[in-house]
Amino acid sequence: MSCGVDNFHKFWKLLCMSTARSIVSDLGAGAVAVRLGVGASAVSNNVVIGSFPASWFVPLFLMGLEQGVSVPVSLFRWRSVDAHSLQDCEVRFHVSSAADGS
Repeated sequence: MSCGVDNFHKFWKLLCMSTARSIVSDLGAGAVAVRLGVGASAVSNNVVIGSFPASWFVPLFLMGLEQGVSVPVSLFRWRSVDAHSLQDCEVRFHVSSAADGS
């Protein structure tokens, strides 16, 4: 019977919104600091902020895979992209594609 309870707990945990605090707690604050090559205070400061720098995504995501911890992309501070930059790229793409005969 405990197997069913364990599976339910894992499923429920995946459904619930993960927080920066829960991820660091699940992965281990010391292990996170070592993997990232930062001090414990850097990890603690970002837990207080409630999100992580985008540059931490790959190491934390890989730690999550190794330990079975869900690490959602929504907990990272991604840089926004300016709409004009995207439009510029699209125009250049179409112009260069047309020049190639595409």
